[in-house]
Amino acid sequence: MKKEKFSPDMSLEEREKRLLEMSDEEIDLSDIPELDEEFFKNTKLVERKPRTEAISIRIDIDVLQCRHTQILHLTG
Repeated sequence: MKKEKFSPDMSLEEREKRLLEMSDEEIDLSDIPELDEEFFKNTKLVERKPRTEAISIRIDIDVLQCRHTQILHLTG
């Protein structure tokens, strides 16, 4: 059974639900051109400064486990 296409009047939640249910093979890429050498001929690498910084902290294991449990509960 083929799923309906995405319609412009669908809610973002419905679009996300349908997209998550799709396999890679079900995604139609036929209207997207292949990226070849010609495409990359005039491209430039843009390096940006990171807006994050790596840090290291020490935290009690029970606090970490509690927070992990809270996050799992929130994300389902």
